[in-house]
Amino acid sequence: MDIKEIVKYVLIKHPLTRDDDMRLIYDVFKVYNPNIDTMELKSIMYYHKILELPSIASIIRYRRALQKEYPGLEANSKVKEGRAMLEAEYQKHFKK
Repeated sequence: MDIKEIVKYVLIKHPLTRDDDMRLIYDVFKVYNPNIDTMELKSIMYYHKILELPSIASIIRYRRALQKEYPGLEANSKVKEGRAMLEAEYQKHFKK
């Protein structure tokens, strides 16, 4: 399975990950390495390439794309509103 398929699988299997990127990242990492619970956070972050874990940015990017493509995988309305506000704020500051 490629990363997009894994992110989609996690979004379907664990609905709370639709609203929380940290949960999503953890659950995706858990698919790649079932022993992730036994590792220290520092080791995961420092050695993510050796552990063959996808980048956090890629996971979030695929979550965004999948939530646009599949409305059934969207976050709850409160989270969607918050994300829209953050995006608008980002564009206000960085896209001139």
